[in-house]
Amino acid sequence: MPNWVVSFLATTFMGAVAVPLLPDFLPKEIENILEHSEAKAVIVSDSLWPKISDIATDFLLYRIAMEDFFGGRSAG
Repeated sequence: MPNWVVSFLATTFMGAVAVPLLPDFLPKEIENILEHSEAKAVIVSDSLWPKISDIATDFLLYRIAMEDFFGGRSAG
């Protein structure tokens, strides 16, 4: 999907670090990775959205859907 390339290049161009998340990770594992990496934003595909939708953190400011770059999508 071209959106992955756009996201990765935009992330690295602005000086941020891309932290990969595998679809096999459990929601708690994803939460730990995001917390330890001090992620401010996460860009995920629709298939991974349900795993991040319930993560309640103070550090994660943006949740962006890969397919259309829309943020704030609900889990349903």
